[in-house]
Amino acid sequence: MRTPWIRVLLLTALLAGAGVLAAALSPARADPNALWTKVVQVCVKSDPQQDKSNPCDIVDKAADYVLVKDICGPTQYLMMPVHRLSGIESADLATAPNYFRDAWESRDWVAGRAGRKLAPQDIALALNSIDRRSQNQFHIHIDLARAGLSDALRAHETDAVGTWSSFQFQGVDYHLMRLTDLASQDPVKLVRARVAAEAGDQAQAEMRHQSIGLVGATFSDGSSGFYLLNSVFAATSIGSGWAEGLEIDHPRGDCSYRRFPAP
Repeated sequence: MRTPWIRVLLLTALLAGAGVLAAALSPARADPNALWTKVVQVCVKSDPQQDKSNPCDIVDKAADYVLVKDICGPTQYLMMPVHRLSGIESADLATAPNYFRDAWESRDWVAGRAGRKLAPQDIALALNSIDRRSQNQFHIHIDLARAGLSDALRAHETDAVGTWSSFQFQGVDYHLMRLTDLASQDPVKLVRARVAAEAGDQAQAEMRHQSIGLVGATFSDGSSGFYLLNSVFAATSIGSGWAEGLEIDHPRGDCSYRRFPAP
């Protein structure tokens, strides 16, 4: 397999220098527009299948997203809209496409880097609150689910679909909803509806403090689905508003980038 070293150097310069991840650099030091100016706007200029210097693996303008391998974490990918969209707090998400569905459909890239076939419950998606991120371009983290998470979620596999309940994992409180599909169920819009019912006129302001996690599931009857996990940022609660806590760690010590062939 040919290693595209041009892309290695380019993405390292673009992402490592810009401080893409909140876990890598404090918000005070990171360029909050790096994902937009140094990744998305670069990616959309060419087709990554033809241009090996393009840092993205997928550029789908019709579906409004790009997919890029994050330089930190051996299996982590980021999915982002091709247009400017700040994050969970954006009012534009009320009419936006179901980005979680597109992110879920990109999970085979994670499997490719993991080197094994992955079950639905092995994958987690994460969208952080404004309080727990360093970047002001909407992005969903796609990676392996944290150990023990699928076992903890199993207690909710008989929950009524579309009904909120309470869940706690590693000391963080979540609103939980069991889903059966992403064709008719949009995690962002479901969370927006929950917040609207609870916060009323303050709902839009409260959206900035929400995080959204989505974890695949295989239920006991053999069917597959998802668990939607919504955490609300609280200054006194470590891990709140940070959906990345549902995924494996993204260590700064493993930030070597190499593009894999399409799965």
